[in-house]
Amino acid sequence: MSEDVKGIILFRKIQERLTMALADFFIFKKEYSADWRNVIVVVTFLEVGYMINRAFSALSRNFYLILIPILMDLASFIFALVTTGFWGESKVSLKLALDVGLPSISSIFDQNVLVSGVNIDQTGALPGGIALILVLLFVLLGAYLEAGFIGLLHEVAKDNVPSLDTFVSYAKRFWLRFLGLRLIIFVFSLLGVFLAMLLSIIGVIAFLVIFLILRIKYIYWEFTMVSEDMGIFEAFSRSRMHYENRNPELSSIIISILVANFIAALIVNLLWTPVVVFISIPIYCYVATALQLALMYNKLALPEQPVE
Repeated sequence: MSEDVKGIILFRKIQERLTMALADFFIFKKEYSADWRNVIVVVTFLEVGYMINRAFSALSRNFYLILIPILMDLASFIFALVTTGFWGESKVSLKLALDVGLPSISSIFDQNVLVSGVNIDQTGALPGGIALILVLLFVLLGAYLEAGFIGLLHEVAKDNVPSLDTFVSYAKRFWLRFLGLRLIIFVFSLLGVFLAMLLSIIGVIAFLVIFLILRIKYIYWEFTMVSEDMGIFEAFSRSRMHYENRNPELSSIIISILVANFIAALIVNLLWTPVVVFISIPIYCYVATALQLALMYNKLALPEQPVE
């Protein structure tokens, strides 16, 4: 047998195993043949591409949707510069961030220099005085804006034309729930601090893995709370049902979010200057908002009842 033939056979084996792995990852039935799996994988990526392209197209008609996270981050950054200054140094960051809801560039920072974060001091200490007051105000404002933002995502995904009144209506109705949700996530994040103190780097890695798994399994939590008008804990259990009913497109959307955040984190943290952060905010918020809208499209396409 010639080397070329051996190479072709090896390539086919690798291709078949990769396709089977992708098929399992995209929760395809194992009784599908390898050829059908090839077709399904391709169709899935085409559908995801259409969904993301649809989201970007919808943003061009609803540009104010992008302004909410942009203005929030810009205001937070400017106030942080005034109160604590810009700090930190350039570094290579290999970061996987999977956030749902109101986008914020702080999710990809290794050194948080926004007021909307809790730690905005180079020593790692909690801010005091005016800075602490600003942090608390931005926490409240963030909950209000996130409630209205997800409400607008919901309306746009249903092909409605929302207005400022729509935003205010959603924000007033859900901001307390999002404040409670943020408090729950903050308390849970304290577990990461405890594990880091107890087990050092192993504890940090363990917490990040646990957090990422839970974030994926309950990825529809925030959207369920708004789109189905549920309380925090009711939406929590309901979002798990939606995850069990998930379609193959969800995996590709999650990967798209992770890859986009990975690339953004690598660039921004490596070119760490105030100018880079300032320029990156609108770019990041634009891409992140489109991916959030794609996720909302995906959520609304799910069946409302458990699938047997």
